[in-house]
Parts: sequence; C-alpha cells; structure tokens
Amino acid sequence: MNGKRKLPVVELFDVEVKEENGEFFEEKTNKERFPLFFNNHSLKVGREYGILEKALESELLEMISAMGIEAATKGELSAAEVVLVKDKLDKDHMKNVIYLGYVGPRNDFYDLETFKNKYNADFEEVLDTYLNLLMYNFSKDTNNNFKKALEQATEKQKGKK
Repeated sequence: MNGKRKLPVVELFDVEVKEENGEFFEEKTNKERFPLFFNNHSLKVGREYGILEKALESELLEMISAMGIEAATKGELSAAEVVLVKDKLDKDHMKNVIYLGYVGPRNDFYDLETFKNKYNADFEEVLDTYLNLLMYNFSKDTNNNFKKALEQATEKQKGKK
C-alpha cells in the first residue's frame, strides 16, 4: 500500500420509523461516511467543547493498561476483555472522542449534538470505532517510538506481577 494506512471510518445517518402491515421498522436514511483522524484542529475543538480532560495519549494508556497491550494492539475486544475495561467505557464519552476524529480532517462539520444524533451505532460498534481511532496513532505500520516505549514498559510491568 505504499505506506498508506487505512483510516477508521464513521457512518452517520438519520433513522425514520416506517409502518408496514401494522409492524414498525426503522429505516436508515441520509447515510454519510467520514474518515477519522486526530490533528491539531480536532484537539482545539476538543478543548473548546470541554471534551478533552486529558491528552488522548493518556486515554489510550488507561485503556491499554486496563486490558493489556496484546488486546489493545489487535484492536478487538473479547467479552472477557470488555469486562476488564467496563469501568472506563462510557458510550457518550466514546462518541465525543470519535467526534474529534470526525472534525479533524474537515473545516465544514456537524456540531457535536447533530453528530451524536446522526451517529446511531450500537455500543459494540461505538467501542470498535473508538478503539480503532485511538490505536490509529499507534499503528504497527508506523515508526512510532512512543508506541515502542509503551510496549516495552507494559512488558516490564507484566514481568513484575
């Protein structure tokens, strides 16, 4: 892929309730897909909205320490791993962080409330998008010294237990 990395994506849509033969169904309308990544713009918006109480790296470190580097770097969580991090998981907060990834690459974007109203994903999808977005900055495809140091420190911590 010539050094290119696949960006995490969020799908936004409206939900309309339709009735057919006395049964009600939800229908996704106005679907839009957007790439996600953090940059200085997203961090500025995060501070303006009061979303960022700490650095994104700190948030990632908390998640990694709660579930272990192996689970974190594969970008997927088993049911057992979710139990380990359940206290750190708040769907509303994860949507806020995903919003920062959404505003990063664009100058024209939905406000936070509209974004949340259009981001109708279930908990599992929000969690997956949240973790993929955080881990994007620490991908194995990049030469990231912070990630290497983090992995080494985590391995040292595991050795002490």
